[in-house]
Amino acid sequence: MQVLVATKERQVFHAFGPRVEPLAVLDTRGIYEALPKTQLAIVDDEDLIAHPFSVAFIRKLLEAAPLRCCTSAEFLASPEAYLGATAPLRDIYKPLPKRTIAFTSYSGGTGKTSFALDTALRLVNRSKRHLQLPVAVFEFTYGGSALGALLGEVKPYLYDLVVQRELEPRCFQGITLYPMDYENVRLLSPEQVQEYCHEQMTHHLLTIIDTIWPHGLASAIGNEVDLWVVLTTPRIDAIENATRLQQEITSTYGENKAIIVVNQMDGLASRLALLGTRHDLEVPLIQRPEIFFDGRLGKEILSYTYGPQWREYQKVRRPHWWSRRRHAGGRRQQAAARLVSENPSLRSE
Repeated sequence: MQVLVATKERQVFHAFGPRVEPLAVLDTRGIYEALPKTQLAIVDDEDLIAHPFSVAFIRKLLEAAPLRCCTSAEFLASPEAYLGATAPLRDIYKPLPKRTIAFTSYSGGTGKTSFALDTALRLVNRSKRHLQLPVAVFEFTYGGSALGALLGEVKPYLYDLVVQRELEPRCFQGITLYPMDYENVRLLSPEQVQEYCHEQMTHHLLTIIDTIWPHGLASAIGNEVDLWVVLTTPRIDAIENATRLQQEITSTYGENKAIIVVNQMDGLASRLALLGTRHDLEVPLIQRPEIFFDGRLGKEILSYTYGPQWREYQKVRRPHWWSRRRHAGGRRQQAAARLVSENPSLRSE
């Protein structure tokens, strides 16, 4: 039995028997990475080192994880009750690392908001088979909220969240939303927004930023972005602008920090526009993606971001009835084959 021990209480270790394998960690990264191996977690929140995730992030995962969890005081009061209980079945998987992705372009119309939401939903929905992972979408734009245009009125806005810390952001299908109201947000200093955003990012495994370039708020947290996704459409002038933007971002944040994704690929004209141009990913034209948000936009982005590690999350878990139906179908086919072999007259001419 593997037990996660996240406490400074040394007496806990004396209560373990020879069949217990303790995993001693205090930092939140170590706890997150140990969850797939664990049947029991002994956690004292006050002893945790909140890096890079917050204690609230870990607590939320522990509440959702298929394992038993207790404090050191609860465990020491009755070790046998916890160690003697039947260990839950483990779903072995490799945890995804914490990441921040920014979708950007010089202008609108390239699909930044649709990509941001679709990528977030893809990760939320695919991670459910292992452990529900929290995802955030921040909007750094000028003018009205594109998130509001797609989802209807989305409140509270970023300004309200920064100045009223007691407010909880809106949750949409497992995604935490931070919509922009630029007229108010511009009254805040970049440092205020930076501090709030950094705090919120520690509550999420994946943070996605939907932003125009340049934008002062995006620059304020630019060093925390792992991947800048420069979106463009398959027009020669748009691709040239994307290339310049990629060069601008890499000169600011370093090589391999920005990729070019060509959205709305459709037919020969799109292919001709790309001749002789360098880009990293292509996404076919999807009619009204904002209606469905089925993951087709975010699929390639997550595969690029997480690499081979994402393959396990890409797998579709069949429901139990599917396996029974498939096996039943196989048995019916075998029975039919035996019937034909025993009765040649049933064979078709």
